[in-house]
Amino acid sequence: MTEEEKIEEATPAAPQAPEANIMKTVVHSDDEPVVSAKELLAVGAHYGHQARRWNPAMAPYIFAKKSNAHIIDLNKTAAMMQTAYLKLKEISEKGGKILFVGTKPIAKEVIASEAVRANSFYVNNRWLGGTLTNFKTINQRIKLLNNLEKEAETTDFEALGKKEAIAKKKQIERLNNLLGGIKGMLKLPSAIVIVDTNYEHNAVHEAKLLHIPSFGFVDTNCDPSCVDYPIPMNVEGPEAVALAVGLMADAVIAGRSDNEAGVLERAYANGSADTATMSEILPSQFSADELRVVRAKIREDILEAKRKNKKHRKASKKKFARRPAGNKPAEGAAAEGSKPAETTGAAAQPEANRTSTSGASKPGYRPARRRPEGEAAAKEETK
Repeated sequence: MTEEEKIEEATPAAPQAPEANIMKTVVHSDDEPVVSAKELLAVGAHYGHQARRWNPAMAPYIFAKKSNAHIIDLNKTAAMMQTAYLKLKEISEKGGKILFVGTKPIAKEVIASEAVRANSFYVNNRWLGGTLTNFKTINQRIKLLNNLEKEAETTDFEALGKKEAIAKKKQIERLNNLLGGIKGMLKLPSAIVIVDTNYEHNAVHEAKLLHIPSFGFVDTNCDPSCVDYPIPMNVEGPEAVALAVGLMADAVIAGRSDNEAGVLERAYANGSADTATMSEILPSQFSADELRVVRAKIREDILEAKRKNKKHRKASKKKFARRPAGNKPAEGAAAEGSKPAETTGAAAQPEANRTSTSGASKPGYRPARRRPEGEAAAKEETK
């Protein structure tokens, strides 16, 4: 072996540069489709609610009715998703902060993970009333949470007693559960993304009052006019919600020049340029798995109706009315064949001359004043 070959073996190989992410480096035009109807169909975004539970305002976005359930037109969904994507990207380019809201069980984990990936704020456990409209008070609770966490990191509540330290830790846990996703939100967000506008009606209402641009995923039982940028889709399917929220997170990432929040994962996939229509991609009949999904949505509709009926159910009336005090039967009248005792005195008077005592037990009861017979006779004589 020559000396040159030995030197080449001794010198370590230069580290290779990491491969650049294609989704990050490629520049996409605004006319390029973000997602296709075929991709949305694959995740079950076309399933609607029962036909009898629909909102008539969703009629323009309904393609057909199958197995007593509505089918959403995914071509219109893809077009509206494109509009929402570009608008959210524009807000992000201007430095705006986005708030993701989804407290439904199927959306909690997706909302948290995608918001963290996009370096945005999120609410996924419970929407506190006044989170936007009363942000001054909410901000005070956020400051309290930050102070408690700093104190826990530095001293671990060593100066406090055992009972007080446990109470402080429980308070931190409770505040983190409610405000953990908006700890860094120092002012109102520039836009809000909402999963299921019916479920998050408080967030929708507060954003509308403050004129904050709202992007909402609406099902066939929702009102699309309550948000600025509605996106009709199935909000009960975990895969459909994950795709939609991921696209909104990608829009936030694409709007930032430094791309610190991450890279695009959902937008501009391989099949996003597919232009197939609903009549071409929708099967003529539901498969067994699709029927299972439809029946699950029907069961959810029935349970939701039962929950609403329980909330608004009126108190049942009493079965038996209380008997008036003046109509109590005599003690000896219960025996069979016994005759009622003869009445004497005032009880023997005719009913016309007797004052009724049925209202004597009522509060504020005042019997009518009877005119004496002498006064009546004297008036007749004067006439």
